[in-house]
Amino acid sequence: MKILQESEEKQSFKSMSKKLAISITTSISLFSNSISINRNPLTEVICIEEFRANTSLGKYALILVTH
Repeated sequence: MKILQESEEKQSFKSMSKKLAISITTSISLFSNSISINRNPLTEVICIEEFRANTSLGKYALILVTH
């Protein structure tokens, strides 16, 4: 239960594992076994374009297009 509470904060599995004194593999496994995500199937074509944006939110932007 503690791994799920820790995952509410933005942090890596490595830092969660260190806090809880467990291995990274164990923390990932516990997390994965506790969370269920419904995933939609991918389309046949996925176009990914990354470009330099230089905005206040970051230096790069990404466009994803599916068909």
